[in-house]
Formats: sequence, C-alpha cells, structure tokens
Amino acid sequence: MIKRIRGSLTLKIFLITSLILICVCGVTYGFIAYFMPQTYTYGISEDMDKKTDALVADLENIKFEDSGPLFDDFIVNNTVDLQLLDADGNEIQRPGSVQSGFVETIGKQSMLSITINEKEQNSAADASSIAVGSMHSATTGNEAIETVEVIDRSAVKKESSEETEEKSDDNLLAYSNALATNTDIYGFIENPVDISVMTTSASVDYGMQKPVTFSGSDKEYELYVLGAYRFVNQAVEAMNKILPWLIVVIVFISTLTAYLYSRYITRPVVRLSKISKKMSDLEFNWICDEKRNDEIGVLSSSLNELSQKLSTALSELKSANESLQKDIETERKLEQKRLEFFSAVSHELKTPITVMKGQLEGMMYQVGIYKNRDKYLARSYSVACTMEDMVQEILTVSRMEASGFMPQMEEFNLGNMVKDCAHRQDDLFIQKDMEVSYHISNDLYARGDKKLLQKALNNIISNAIHYSPDGAKIQIEAYKEDQKLTVRVENSGVHLDEAAVPRIFEAFFRVEKSRNRNTGGSGLGLYIVKMILELHKADYRIENTFNGVAFTFSI
Repeated sequence: MIKRIRGSLTLKIFLITSLILICVCGVTYGFIAYFMPQTYTYGISEDMDKKTDALVADLENIKFEDSGPLFDDFIVNNTVDLQLLDADGNEIQRPGSVQSGFVETIGKQSMLSITINEKEQNSAADASSIAVGSMHSATTGNEAIETVEVIDRSAVKKESSEETEEKSDDNLLAYSNALATNTDIYGFIENPVDISVMTTSASVDYGMQKPVTFSGSDKEYELYVLGAYRFVNQAVEAMNKILPWLIVVIVFISTLTAYLYSRYITRPVVRLSKISKKMSDLEFNWICDEKRNDEIGVLSSSLNELSQKLSTALSELKSANESLQKDIETERKLEQKRLEFFSAVSHELKTPITVMKGQLEGMMYQVGIYKNRDKYLARSYSVACTMEDMVQEILTVSRMEASGFMPQMEEFNLGNMVKDCAHRQDDLFIQKDMEVSYHISNDLYARGDKKLLQKALNNIISNAIHYSPDGAKIQIEAYKEDQKLTVRVENSGVHLDEAAVPRIFEAFFRVEKSRNRNTGGSGLGLYIVKMILELHKADYRIENTFNGVAFTFSI
C-alpha cells in the first residue's frame, strides 16, 4: 500500500487533502466549542452589568414601595434572581410579584404572570412566607378553584443577625446559589390561553453586587443579581449530541471533496506523464488535447509542438542516416571494387611487362631466337601498344569512378551515332567476311554524354566482331519502345556459358579461359560499358539467343 501511495500522485493528493479538510473541520469545531461559551458568557456578564447599572439608576429615582414593577420587569426580561439586603446583611422582602426568573416552560410558550402570595406578617423579625408547592387548577364556570400549599420560608433561609453580619460577600453569594438551586418556587399562573407546568432547573452560574438607594430614603441596600448560563450549556450539549453525526458528515464530505479535487488536479498531470513516457519511447502518434488556459494548457501545447518538431527532426535524421548508410555502403563497394580493380590491373600489366622485358633482354644479349631483332622488336612494340590501350582504359575507369565525375550531357541523334560506330568497323567486317544488317529508325534523339556512349557502343560492336567466327552475321538495331530508345547488337555463331553471364561485366573477367590476348581482350571492355550505361541510368543486359548472343540497352 505504501509503495502504491508513493507511486501515485493522485493518491498522495487525495490523502493529503482529506487529512487537511478533516483537521480544519476538527479545529473549527474545537474552536467553536471552546470559545463560544466564553464569548457568550462574557457578553452576557458585560450586558448584565450595564443593565444592572441602569436598574440601580432607575431605583434611585423611585420609592422603595413603588419599585416592584422595575424588579419584576428586570427579572422576567433577563431571567435572573434578585436579592436585596440591608446594611446589616439581612435579606429584605423586596416589592414585586416575581421572586425568581429561573423558570422553564413545558408546552406552548406564552407570557407568564407569576404571583407570589404572602402570609400575614406576625412579627417584624419573621420574614414573609412564600407560597410554594404544587398548584392544581380547575375551572368551574367563571370561577377558578386554587389550592396552594404554604411552607414557611424562614425555616430554610433565616439566620440570626449575628451570623449574617459575619458572612462575607462570597458566603452570601454561595448562600444565594444554594437557595436558588434547592428551592422550588411554585405559584399560580394567570394565562387565559394555556396553563403550563413550571419548575426551576437552572443553577446559578454568575452573580454581581451593586449598592442601591431609593428615593426618599437614606438607607443603602446591597442588590445581588444571580443568573445562569443555561442557554450556553444547552448549545454545548446540543453540539456534543450531534458530534458523532458531524464527524461522519465531515469525513464523507472531506473524502468526496478530496477525491474530486485530486481527480481534477492530477488527471491532466497523469495524461502528460503518459505522453512524456511515449515521447521517451519515440512514439509521436498522439495529440494532447487539454483545452485549458492555465500552465497545464501551456504545457500541453508545448508538448504537442515539441512532439511535432522531434518527429520531424527524427524523420529527417532517419532519412539522412539511411542516405548516409547508402553512401557508406556505396563507398564501401566502390572501395572494394577499386581494390579488386587495381589488383587485377597489376596482374594484367605484369604479364605483358614480363614478356616485353624478356624479349628485350634476349635481343640485348643475342640469345637464341632473339638474335632476329626485327621480328621480336615488332612483337615488343605490339605488346607496348596493348599495354597503352590497357592504360587508357584504366584511366577511363578511374576517371569515371572519381567522386566528382559528371557526364557532359547533350542532346544528339542516337540513330546517326549508331551508324557511325558501325561503319568504323567496316574493315573488320570485311576481314572476317561478316554479314552486317542495320535496322535503325530515324529521329531517335537522346540526351547524354555522346563521347562516353560512343565508346560504350564501340566496345559492344568490337566484342561482337571479336568473339564471332568468320562469316558470322551481325545485326544492329536502334528503335523507340515504351518512351525509351533501345539499341540492340546481336552476333551469331557463338553462345555464352550461362554460369559466366552474371560475371561478364566484372573488371578483367574473360569468357575465354586461356586469357590469350590474341583471342581475348583486356577484360575491361564490358566493365567500362557497364559504368557508362549506369552513369546514364540505362537498362542493359546480355543474353543468349537462338542465333547467338545479343546485347541490349535502353536510355
């Protein structure tokens, strides 16, 4: 699993995003749960302090016996409990009908009017009693029958004046809290619409002390305001109740959001990664179609452009490599042929040079038959002429094999050139009593190096004469076929060995096995013909026919 996470950008972003969202939601919830009660209670305390100051200011302008409505409104509107103590620390029964604001209503919410019945005062020291207990109300006609159970309050809260004087403000506050939390206040409810059961369930959470005076009196009293943060506690309890469901929702939303976010972010990155992998494998048959205007879109366009340029460059490089490979292969073959050619040249020149050297040496020293100088001088001269012809052919071959050699292209009449080359051999035709026939079309215009083609045609006709027996027939043709000019020379009375046909265009190759120069040439004639025709990109072949051997080329 860890290996898979390390190798997947999508999983990394998904997990990181999920954790971040869950942590942010958790921190937010903790922040609210911790600071909301503090902020709310601080606001309540500050607001209550201002309202209490306003109440004290209003009480200074009203008489003690007329202050009941102010106390009642303050208790009902702020849901607090008020206690009024004299200078000796004794609780004073304050005017008003509402004695406590710690009331919760069950059922329909309605305006409540709470009336506290007082017992008749039997003595000045005895505090008034508060009607407490359970209240049952039934209506018969227009009369309301009410039953009130009365409990003496002094048994719960009265203390001696000596003990009261010794209490500190903190003890008094604690006493008031205990009073508020342990005493149930019951009364009758005057509500024409609905009657609700009322109990006190809140505890005192805060209290404040303010000195207060009343109009028309010099006495100074201490006013204690006791309140509860029950709404804050209810909010916290509600948050705690929904916490499990909130965790499920947070995890679900965080997971879904992280999944969508990771897919949106990493999808183009993953595609670009796959494309870059294809590029590394030299595959360019793809297009990145991310239609975006951000950095990923720019990267996509750049990859497409880079792919096209690389594809073009690699194609050109491949073509150049193929061309270079062909050139190298051609050069290698030429070099091999050159080595073979010069090896054959050295072999072919060695024999006539040795013959000439022996003849000259014999004539110099008057040895045997070489005393007849005139005869062997003539033979030596003939050998020298043969060597000269061979050297000329070698030079021709070397010149054509040179890398910078270019044929001199011109337009000429091929039919007339064939006739001229054939008529130059008339003496040989007569000597060997050969029958020559011509079938040459008119207006055969070709483009090429005229001198080289003349040399090639002379070699072809010379070979036909040389290798044919006396009285043979020579047929020379020139015609146009399939948009090409074709020349064909056929000699009768002789056939080639089929095994020798593939090698007949090699340098110094001779069909005549004895390699006698009286019956064979230098072996370069057809090799030169091949080179000339290849320079002109001509098709050529030599083949046995029914009558003899035919040489054909087309340009």
